[in-house]
Amino acid sequence: MSKKATSDDLSSTRKELEFQHAEKKMRAGELIIAHKDLYAQYEEKKKRSDELMIANKQLYFQNQAKKKKSDELMLAYKELYSQNQGKKKKSDGLIMATSVAEFEKTRANELIDAYKEVSDYKYALDQSSIVSITDQEGIITHVNDNFCTMSKYTAAELIGQDHRIMNSGYHPKSFIKNLWDTIANGNIWKGELKNVGKDATIYWLDTTIVPFLDEKGKPYQYIAIRSDITHRKKAEEDILTTTEQLRQLASHLQNIREEERKRIGREIHDDLGQQLTAIKMDVAWIDKKTSDQSSPIKSKLKNIISLLDGSNESVRKILNELRADILDNYGLVDALEWQGQQFTATTGIPVFFSNSESFLTTGEVIDTCIYRAYQEALTNIARYADAKKVVSSLHFMDDQMVLEIEDDGKGFDTAQQQNKQSFGLLGMKERVASLNGIFELVSSPGKGTKILISLPVKK
Repeated sequence: MSKKATSDDLSSTRKELEFQHAEKKMRAGELIIAHKDLYAQYEEKKKRSDELMIANKQLYFQNQAKKKKSDELMLAYKELYSQNQGKKKKSDGLIMATSVAEFEKTRANELIDAYKEVSDYKYALDQSSIVSITDQEGIITHVNDNFCTMSKYTAAELIGQDHRIMNSGYHPKSFIKNLWDTIANGNIWKGELKNVGKDATIYWLDTTIVPFLDEKGKPYQYIAIRSDITHRKKAEEDILTTTEQLRQLASHLQNIREEERKRIGREIHDDLGQQLTAIKMDVAWIDKKTSDQSSPIKSKLKNIISLLDGSNESVRKILNELRADILDNYGLVDALEWQGQQFTATTGIPVFFSNSESFLTTGEVIDTCIYRAYQEALTNIARYADAKKVVSSLHFMDDQMVLEIEDDGKGFDTAQQQNKQSFGLLGMKERVASLNGIFELVSSPGKGTKILISLPVKK
């Protein structure tokens, strides 16, 4: 049994070895086939690699040929670029030259136009004005014909001189200093100058002096443009002289009127007043001698006495209007206080009067001016102001006597009032002006009116 089993095992082992050998043989065949395939692929790849190598060599030669052509083209381009740059440089030079020529032509035309414009201005200025030019030191460097005509000097006599050659001595040193300070600081000076010509003729010039400044803002020369205003100044002087003469005449007439008022007042007081008093005394004597109280004669006598009292009151009122005795006898302050009391008694409008000094001595002329102005102001308040009260004061301020009168009435437009003939206000203003005083009127609708009078006096 054991030999048979061994034989079967060997047989089985042999078969298995044969199977493995057959399998290995088959795998060896497959490997040979695979190797052949790989070889064939290798040959194919080698063939393709050779073909690629040949193609690469051909491409390399083509690239070398192209590079050569490219280098040739680059050289040709550089040569062409160099030629173009030369042409462009010439073209730019021509363009620049053309532009410069055009600019110079335009600039020349502008200069010609500017010169013509300046020449036109200079011609117009020389025809219409008196012109001089000086350096920074004030030395004359140019004058036009009008300047020579006005000053009676020739241009040769003026150039190299300064304007002191025509100084009339009219203007103070402070005036000349202000002129020079103004223009030396680069500012324009405007004013009126009184000069004297070579023939001693006096003339007036309306003058504008303009400094010309350098790059540092400092004047290097001055141009003075003037116009002759001699006739105007003469007319102004004539007007001032006539105005002063009229004021003196008005003051003289006012003094005459005041003296006439005094004379008439004295005559009324001495003659009419005394006669009325004598008549009243005689009528009163007759009345006393008449015993019958019911007699018609007694009634008539009472009526006559009453009329005489009224006449005496009217005479006193007229005398006060003509010349207040209280002004002569008691002075200005008492006269103003009394005038305010009379105003209040007549109109019912309270007057609040104050003064800084109880005793003021200023002279008859000033006292009369203040009193009449106060009287006229209260009269206007009573007529037009519709005021509820009046506040007034009299005081000294820096050698000036100042009278202030203010009401709380309806006021008025002073601009419109100037167009009206208000002789009361005009009389006050002229009376004050005749004494070198100042008259101010401040008013507006709904805000009352204030009058301020200032007269120069010595305490």
